[in-house]
Amino acid sequence: MFIEKEDLYTAICEYQLQSITTSAVTIRMAILAAIDEAKSYLNAKYDCEAIFSAKGDDRHATLLEHCKNIAVWNLCRRANTDLIFEQVSEYRRAAIDWLEKVAGLKGTDKPLAPDLPLRTTEDGQVRITARMGSRRKFCHGFDD
Repeated sequence: MFIEKEDLYTAICEYQLQSITTSAVTIRMAILAAIDEAKSYLNAKYDCEAIFSAKGDDRHATLLEHCKNIAVWNLCRRANTDLIFEQVSEYRRAAIDWLEKVAGLKGTDKPLAPDLPLRTTEDGQVRITARMGSRRKFCHGFDD
């Protein structure tokens, strides 16, 4: 799995995690929900299968940290341990903001994660999502 329980200890203290839950199933569900949330932002542009099947040092470090923060938030919703909920909520907001920028939902001209693998077609071509829109209505300003 992209994130293991032991990886969470860099985002939350072990005693805090133990006071929220000792259930491995609950922790696993929080991790899976965090990964699914990240995939929902990245799936249109990036190869999520390649990204989230990476193990160890092959994982994208920034994405890993943001996924851990989202997983910790999913767990902290269950209990307000040591009054960390506000801090965890802020980390989650930052993670979602980063994911939106990487996905291209918020305006940025520079790629934030250039080393994430892009989605490709069967023949190896990079799949580019088409964007559609129109220009604003043009008005000459002449009175009729």
